[in-house]
Amino acid sequence: MGGRAVQNSLRDILDAIFRYKFRVVVFVCVFVAGVVGYNILAPDVYESEAKLLVRRGREDVSVDPGLEGASVALVQNLESQVHSELAILTSQELVEQVVQEVGPDKFETRVVKGQRFRELLAKVGIGGGGASLKYALKYFADNLAVDVERKSNIISVAFEAQDPNLAHVALNRLLELYAERHIEVHAAKANPAFFEEQVALLKEELTAAEKRLEDFRRQYGISSLDAQVESLLEQMRNADALISDASGRVSASTAQVEVLEKAVKNQEERVELHRITGVTNWAADDYKRRLAELHLREADLAARYAETHRPLVELRQQIKQLEESLTAEGDTHTEVTTGINDNRQQLELELERQRAELNAQTARLTGLDDSLAVYKEQYATLASQKVELERLNRDVALAEEAYRKYRENLDESKISVALDKQAVSNVSVVQGATKPLEPIRPKRGRNIALGVLLGILGGIGLAFVLDYVDDSMRTDADVERRLGLPVLASISEDEFASCTSNTTA
Repeated sequence: MGGRAVQNSLRDILDAIFRYKFRVVVFVCVFVAGVVGYNILAPDVYESEAKLLVRRGREDVSVDPGLEGASVALVQNLESQVHSELAILTSQELVEQVVQEVGPDKFETRVVKGQRFRELLAKVGIGGGGASLKYALKYFADNLAVDVERKSNIISVAFEAQDPNLAHVALNRLLELYAERHIEVHAAKANPAFFEEQVALLKEELTAAEKRLEDFRRQYGISSLDAQVESLLEQMRNADALISDASGRVSASTAQVEVLEKAVKNQEERVELHRITGVTNWAADDYKRRLAELHLREADLAARYAETHRPLVELRQQIKQLEESLTAEGDTHTEVTTGINDNRQQLELELERQRAELNAQTARLTGLDDSLAVYKEQYATLASQKVELERLNRDVALAEEAYRKYRENLDESKISVALDKQAVSNVSVVQGATKPLEPIRPKRGRNIALGVLLGILGGIGLAFVLDYVDDSMRTDADVERRLGLPVLASISEDEFASCTSNTTA
């Protein structure tokens, strides 16, 4: 079944081609003739090529006087540099300059052909020099090809023209103008004179800053401020330690004094040293002897005087007092020996010693507080001096850094100007503009071969189209497919014609 279907399809194709063979042949011949005519009449196009190598160079560094002492390194990748060069190479200004120098009329004759057509343009006001330049620019832009070779930093530049000399001259001039434009674009915008002036000013500022710093050091006798501050801090730490020690000693002495004062108050000044009991009371014996004598005198006076006699009365009073004293005295008594209390004396001595220690530590603490206050005042003075010294050092450092940067930029600007004068660039011409010897278009042999192939295919396609739009029934299969009726018999045109002629006869 499959083989029969293929055979039927091939038979249908061959039948359709054979049925419209004359039309197919005419189509193929006309198409091939048109292709051949175009290739014969089409002008030859020549192409001039050139290659440029873009590498890193001094263009990666920009010296900008607008930035204070700045030499800016443009760390951009090579791809961006290549695209920057492409933009310069295809800039409108560069294209116009090439067209103007080569001559717009040389490009116009290849864009607007025919003297009568150019005259018509001039009549309507779009001809002349303006139109010539316009069409020349369009022609140059349309036929200029600039591209970057894959995985490289090579720029390929090509220009096509019908005149090989024009292609070579135009592309060569484009490369020359591009080289000049590249140097102009990347030329240093900083004038060395500007940097020389700035270097002189910054030198004066640096000298003034250094003088201010030296005067400040000499005024306050500063040799090594950090060492002085560290020494003073060490003295302050020692003073704090001594103050803490003195405060502790004062507190301890105060407590000792309080304890000793209480202890002294609890001690008597004199204490009993010895006690003897049962000792004869010689005072009582003396009282008895004196009392006996007074009684004798009383009896004598009483015998001679009245009871109201004054000496008698006084004598009796003495006797009465003596009797009372005798009554208070016993026959024996206890003999007690007292003396200075040694414990109290020792406590008083210790108290005096502690009071002296307290006074000494209090005086020491006061002196240390005064010393610490002096140290703190000195530290505050050194701190303010340190701030001022750091500011002066910072001014010197900033002035020195600005001076150094401008000095470097001065050297860089001089080098850049020298390189600009010598036209040193990071773009090298790997291949100059070639002078074409053979046209690149049209490729006549290939075009004619393709024309013949396309003509044949088109003729076959035309046969299929004609067969598709043809509604006539030519085979039994067409009758069965279109009418849905079986074919009982078929008569050819010759048979039909012979039958008709016999009937007529």
